[in-house]
Amino acid sequence: MADKKLKVVVIGGGLMGTGMAAMSALAGNETVLVTHRESSIPGALATAKEFAAFRIENELGYETADYDALISATADLPKALEGADLVFEAINEVLSAKQELFKEVEKYVRPDIPVCSNTSALPITEICEGMEHPERAFTTHFWFPAYLTPLVEIIMHEGADLTMAEWIKAELTRWRKTPVILKKDIPGQLGNRLQHAMMREALYMVENDIVSPEDVDIALENSFGARLGGWGLFKHMDAVGLELIKATQKTIIPYLADNKEPAAILDRKMEEGCSGFASGKGFYDWSEKSMEKQKALRDRTIIAVLRARMEE
Repeated sequence: MADKKLKVVVIGGGLMGTGMAAMSALAGNETVLVTHRESSIPGALATAKEFAAFRIENELGYETADYDALISATADLPKALEGADLVFEAINEVLSAKQELFKEVEKYVRPDIPVCSNTSALPITEICEGMEHPERAFTTHFWFPAYLTPLVEIIMHEGADLTMAEWIKAELTRWRKTPVILKKDIPGQLGNRLQHAMMREALYMVENDIVSPEDVDIALENSFGARLGGWGLFKHMDAVGLELIKATQKTIIPYLADNKEPAAILDRKMEEGCSGFASGKGFYDWSEKSMEKQKALRDRTIIAVLRARMEE
């Protein structure tokens, strides 16, 4: 069924939902974006089409450029779900709201239709509580920005249908995404566990005045960060040899940060009013740097990786 064009419903008109809708339409699917209110429809539609246009302009290789005719939006959930083949939820990270939505969606779709959450933190085990058919509930965590970053983490709970998870993986692959399946519903999923392990160590070194935040970023962006797009950790371990990896771990692991609470430096920063870009300062002074330029650099870097993979 993965080669069949589908009716895909994306619930949530924010940056994640609109990015997911753009990817679905670019894959040739009839795509319905469901917003919370009627007044949100024009903005959500425009954003989804802008994201799709960005992919087309950067020649990232799609079956159709007719995305404009394939994306529609509505605030009428029951109407949107009529004839749906695949449903994604991308609403706010509130467990009770997601639980109610999943039960509501079940009223309008066939029992064999996957119902997926884009949650980055909440367990799908809890989101699907109270569903009549919880086996068709999955997390499909699209990484931000959803219209550009390849990874989608498909997370199963204990009673989830593996065949259905594999079908979702095949369909998302057709969208030019790079999905992986986690067979257990663990906190932080895959990517965020790796990311926060790195953040813990980086915060430890900054907090202990070993290195500046700027130099941490420089080191990451100009070392393994630059090669990870085509050279993952396990490829690297095999390339250098497991004997060397073991010897290095014996030297380093005893000294790695192992705190079980968020780093104290985060509280100190927030107490100083330095809570990040929105406040003007975080670890960087954003009055002296352009976030737009940094985002553009991020996007160009991801595009370069995607293009390199297209040449394989």
